[in-house]
Amino acid sequence: MEQNKKLSTTMSLVKVFTVAMIAALVISMGGSYIIANYIGLTLLNNPATWQIIVFTAAIVLCCIGAIISMVLVLKVMGNISKGNIYGQANTNLLSKMSTVMFAICGICVVSGIIVWPTIILIGFIALYLGAIIKAVELCFIRANSMKEELDMTV
Repeated sequence: MEQNKKLSTTMSLVKVFTVAMIAALVISMGGSYIIANYIGLTLLNNPATWQIIVFTAAIVLCCIGAIISMVLVLKVMGNISKGNIYGQANTNLLSKMSTVMFAICGICVVSGIIVWPTIILIGFIALYLGAIIKAVELCFIRANSMKEELDMTV
């Protein structure tokens, strides 16, 4: 009973923080041109217009990817709250999440090469998160196959 209460509390907190993060990402996406201009003027010393445009596009694309990942997290949490923890649905959602993280990594690396090299660090963080999510996905696949084997045994 105590464990169910902890799980419920944790899931509620994750949902609240995920929704808050989505809101922050939407605001960041809306202000991406301002953010790109600020970073450009303070760090790139009078950047060209094309650099601001590329950087703005990178911010928008990364925010869209992060929002997609957050929505997938909410779907995974919904499945877990329904008792479907290691099912194929969560495995597919985790696969999509890792793919999105790898895409964000690519966007950051490309824009870092073109405009501002420091953004490559964000790409490495996205790569690391994608690898962790992929590892969890593989654990889910293994757990699902073990569950199926156990169901056949009984």
